[in-house]
Amino acid sequence: MLIWTGASIDKLEYDEIRVRDWESGTRGIVRIYFEPAIYDLGEGIYSVQNSRDNTPSGKPIVILTVRIKDDWYRSLAGTGEVNLLRVDSTKRIVSGTFSCEAVSSTNPNRIKIKEGRFDIDINTLYKTLFP
Repeated sequence: MLIWTGASIDKLEYDEIRVRDWESGTRGIVRIYFEPAIYDLGEGIYSVQNSRDNTPSGKPIVILTVRIKDDWYRSLAGTGEVNLLRVDSTKRIVSGTFSCEAVSSTNPNRIKIKEGRFDIDINTLYKTLFP
């Protein structure tokens, strides 16, 4: 089960969507980092960068990191994208899809993330009990 654990989606210089798996025993985490913040980026398709690259100033930075058990996987540039389908600052709703390849921080293993999706309503999120 995935549970939302944090992102402000308020007016900041950056945002991070972080989802954690508390049930399966993998201790999995998926993080999507956005700079500038989601409301400043707006709807559109954004290429995923390497988590270690320094992106030139003025260009959007979108990075994915995934933890499975004790291993962190970091996104590889040119292997995927985040598509912000809905960015509504008035209703405080953000939705989108994501995909990429990521490489382990401790060995040469890679994973592929396909058909990832998020639908976040900040107004109801903290009032919702997840099974």
